[in-house]
Amino acid sequence: MAMSKLNAWTIFKAVSQGKIEGQQAEKALLGEEAVEYEAHKADLEFELGQAIVDITNESAELLKDSPVAQRLETTPAHLYTAADYRDLVSIFEGGKYELLHLSAFFRINNSELLFELVKPAA
Repeated sequence: MAMSKLNAWTIFKAVSQGKIEGQQAEKALLGEEAVEYEAHKADLEFELGQAIVDITNESAELLKDSPVAQRLETTPAHLYTAADYRDLVSIFEGGKYELLHLSAFFRINNSELLFELVKPAA
């Protein structure tokens, strides 16, 4: 049976997240299926890396031109008010990667969002 990119993504995601099921599935691959998985895995790693670069670039661009970010850059974070936090999160509103920026800002695990960016169509 041929290894589809979607099947490879499922295994890749599970392995990347340290799930035992993913590690077991990866170890169980044999022959041509293992070769196809490795090729898909390389593509997925590249796509994920590219997405991370795009996300980082968007964040830097949004922050660079923001008067709010410039104002708060000199304020210690422990002195931020609720209004400051509202102003900060509004910087990312409408961005292509808004959810990823906000989850990173609040230090929420965003691996599910990252993997969804590179999920192949069924």
